[in-house]
Amino acid sequence: MRDWFKKTIALWTLGSVLTGVLGCGTAPAGALSLYPDSHRLLEATKQIRDTAPVPAPVPRELQKSVVPVYTVEPGDVLLVEPIALDSPLRFPADQTVLVDGTIDLGQFGRLHVAGLSVEQIEDQVETAIRSA
Repeated sequence: MRDWFKKTIALWTLGSVLTGVLGCGTAPAGALSLYPDSHRLLEATKQIRDTAPVPAPVPRELQKSVVPVYTVEPGDVLLVEPIALDSPLRFPADQTVLVDGTIDLGQFGRLHVAGLSVEQIEDQVETAIRSA
């Protein structure tokens, strides 16, 4: 029983020594520190960071702030559908606002919608359909 205990202690000692030697041999010099060096920014990087514009703060859910009315811009996608489901009117599927700020309503023509709110666009589409 005593031989078993001595062998166990010898194996643990050998394992500890090997772990220490191999661990120190694979780490770069000074890497095994409680307080490693931090990554410092270059002066050019600090200048770029300081000149970058700060984004406008986004209101959070519980702030209860009023956001401005969204205005449609080129590249936005609008879905134009008739209010009544049994209506014979059919429009092209999703309406992407073109670069010139218009959408194409097929037989009802093109409408300029860039810079308008969704409610204004609804009124414009309704007027275009009634006048046709």
